[in-house]
Amino acid sequence: MNRTLLLSFILLFLLLLPVQAQLQNVQPDIWLRGDQFNYSQQSWKDISGNNRHATRIKNNSNFVDSLMCSNPAVYFNGNNALQINHNPESADALSVIIAYQSKATGDQGLWRATMGDEYDAFLTTQRMMDLQSLLRYTDSTAIFPVINTILKIHDEPVEILEGKIFLGCEDNLSGISTFTGKIAECFVFYRDLSYIEKRIIQSYLALKYGITLQYSNYVDGDGILLWDYEQNKDYRYSIAGIGRDDSTTLYRKQSASIENDNIIEMAATHFFNTNAQNTSVIDNRNFIIWSDNGAALTVEPLDNPYLIARKWLMTVVGNHISNLPFSMKVHTNKFINTEPDSILYLAISRSGDNSFSDVIYIPSDSINSKGIAFFSNLYWDTDLSGSDLFTFAIFSNSLKTILAGDEQFNENPQSDEFQPYQFRLFPNPTSGEYRLQLNYSEKTDVNVKIYNSTGALVNEYNGSNSSEYLFIDYVHQSGIYFIHIETALWKEVMKLIKK
Repeated sequence: MNRTLLLSFILLFLLLLPVQAQLQNVQPDIWLRGDQFNYSQQSWKDISGNNRHATRIKNNSNFVDSLMCSNPAVYFNGNNALQINHNPESADALSVIIAYQSKATGDQGLWRATMGDEYDAFLTTQRMMDLQSLLRYTDSTAIFPVINTILKIHDEPVEILEGKIFLGCEDNLSGISTFTGKIAECFVFYRDLSYIEKRIIQSYLALKYGITLQYSNYVDGDGILLWDYEQNKDYRYSIAGIGRDDSTTLYRKQSASIENDNIIEMAATHFFNTNAQNTSVIDNRNFIIWSDNGAALTVEPLDNPYLIARKWLMTVVGNHISNLPFSMKVHTNKFINTEPDSILYLAISRSGDNSFSDVIYIPSDSINSKGIAFFSNLYWDTDLSGSDLFTFAIFSNSLKTILAGDEQFNENPQSDEFQPYQFRLFPNPTSGEYRLQLNYSEKTDVNVKIYNSTGALVNEYNGSNSSEYLFIDYVHQSGIYFIHIETALWKEVMKLIKK
């Protein structure tokens, strides 16, 4: 056999070997992941390498594929269940971590484990039980995705006979029905888990499925800190992220938080129907993680008239993800007390200034009929500080802001409140040269900054102690520019187009 043929044979042999997923620092005894369900055979492959596969219980109806936060999940219809036969080495401890989303609101069985005649444990959407106690952990079933962690330690060693694990089945307790909803992933360990092991699994699931961990740090597969709760506790709501960690097989290219009032979705480069279809390339151990301050989705008072009260923190981990463009969707129908003619801008503070005094504005590309605004070619942490703050600016006629048209003054409508300014930007669009005319009701200093569409400062000029200003400037490259005008009386942002 010649060398080329031998190498081809070896390559073919390696390709035919079963692929075992790896969690480099946490080795589960059973690992069921949504993308490994065989719908033709109605079985769920255990990718831990221990071959404890889950099979459909006879006479149950078929399972169907589904998605949870754009990742594969298995849909249980209330008339089907899975069973795993197993012979664990020990029944002294059992740890189960599961990510699921219920469709029904009643108490439903998620899993039940038997380990011989003496040992039994189960989890429902409202209760948990082992041999010694029954605990109700919630009075109602959540209908959004949930990560549930159960750690059971038995008081005395148990003689091991034969065990079974059931997924989605009803139990003999009254009021518990068969599960209806999605199960995306399940880890089973026949031992107690250390603190860092639990954090690794929970962080992996939380980032993968957009589920916020309460009062918790996020870590990577080596236990290295990604997101610090104590440092970021003012921004502890609606946590989601995009990134890659080969040690846990996490490769999240588009995501959103599953919180009820979440308004944003994010994708590396462009949005695709599923996470797996997204063709973007992210380097290992690179992440962006965003979270908000939980404030209302309302416009703030007139001393800062553009920005909504809710603010987001963008935490960036890794050396290369700042060079990757991102797209964003914003559900503007969740904003409160905005007007139909509102125009949405993304407002970013690169320095992380909570007052947003250094804000740059980026306009949405479009807003569709459902009120979803689209942004593209966004770059995070361009100053490599490790984080940005961002929010949204809503410009409308009620806030006396116009995106300047050709040789057009802003016209202040009649009202009981005196309007202290007028401005004029012309020609717009321009072939290069433009003029900015400002008129105020009293003398004031003025600062004018011009940014390009990527947020880079192009020019800046100032005036002092006057009520009338005329600035003449020139832009060289074609594109969209944003002119920020700030005085003690008012702030404005205008868009300038260079043909």
